[in-house]
Formats: sequence, C-alpha cells, structure tokens
Amino acid sequence: MKLLLIRHGKTYFNELDLTQGWCDSPLSEIGMSQAKALAQKIKDIAIDEAYSSTSERAYDTLEIALNNPFMTIKRDRRLKELNFGYFEGQPNSLLMLLNVTLISCKKLCPMKIERLQLVGMDSHLRL
Repeated sequence: MKLLLIRHGKTYFNELDLTQGWCDSPLSEIGMSQAKALAQKIKDIAIDEAYSSTSERAYDTLEIALNNPFMTIKRDRRLKELNFGYFEGQPNSLLMLLNVTLISCKKLCPMKIERLQLVGMDSHLRL
C-alpha cells in the first residue's frame, strides 16, 4: 500500500501571511493553479481511496487534483489542522514576536520524521 499525502494549495490567508488552522480561507487563484498542476503530476497514479480533512481548502485541492468525478472523497475531522485559537487570522509575524513555533506540534507526532516532502507543492516541512 502506498500513502500519498497532499498539502492544500495556497489560500488567501497564505498570501496575506495570516495564521490559519481551523479558519477556512479559500484557495486563491494560485492555489487552484497549484491543484491543477498537481493533477497532471499524479494523473498516472492509481488511487483507490481519497480522504480529506473537513476544511474546504483541503477538500477543494483534492477534488481538483483528483480530477475524477466518480471518486468519492471521504471527509474526516481527525485530519483537521491544529486550532491556533486567538492567533487564527492574525499575522504570522505576531507568532514570531511572541516566539511561538508552529512546528511545536512535532511533540504531538509519534512518528520520527526528519523531512516531509509535500507532493506537488514547492515547499518542504522540516520537523
């Protein structure tokens, strides 16, 4: 079994450098273009099942990338991003001023991952 992890495309909050977890900023034009480009990259991969968090940005990215109207995408709230509480929708610079590290969630992750490459996106997450 292979597991393909896909990060959502760029959102309006990403473009404005605002913190988002449970706030659900929609995909921007760039994000939709990224999802379409991802569709080309994964078009030859046989995908048996598709799961998404309940956030629209994740679901929309997956729906565009799969490009398959017959594939049912199962939404699962357990895949939902962290809730940043007061910091939701606030500038990311505010978190940096307060020395809050978004990657502190590493302590919550039982897997020993040193580098996670996000398929089809331009970024890498270093844990």
